[in-house]
Amino acid sequence: KVLIGWKFIRQTHLSLSTMEAEFSCLSLLCTELVCYKQLMLDMGIKVHEPIVVYEDNQSAIQMALNLVVKTRTKHTDIRYLNVRQCVQSKMIKLEYCMSE
Repeated sequence: KVLIGWKFIRQTHLSLSTMEAEFSCLSLLCTELVCYKQLMLDMGIKVHEPIVVYEDNQSAIQMALNLVVKTRTKHTDIRYLNVRQCVQSKMIKLEYCMSE
């Protein structure tokens, strides 16, 4: 296990909840991981296991794993669909980690 990325950025859009802010970051991460995975394939490195992504927001993890659209999260489904796609295709595996 090795850290391949860590970033602290200011969001460019308004998030209505902590879960939405975390999900926004997960979406950006998935976009980066697609590039990293393609880079590794170009270098001849095959990735068989999903990339473990540590997340400290359980609501964001549940939303990524849940296939049912809920009324209160409907506005985020269209915007962050790539997170669910990365989870469903087993490109990433979300694991909860506690934060202080």
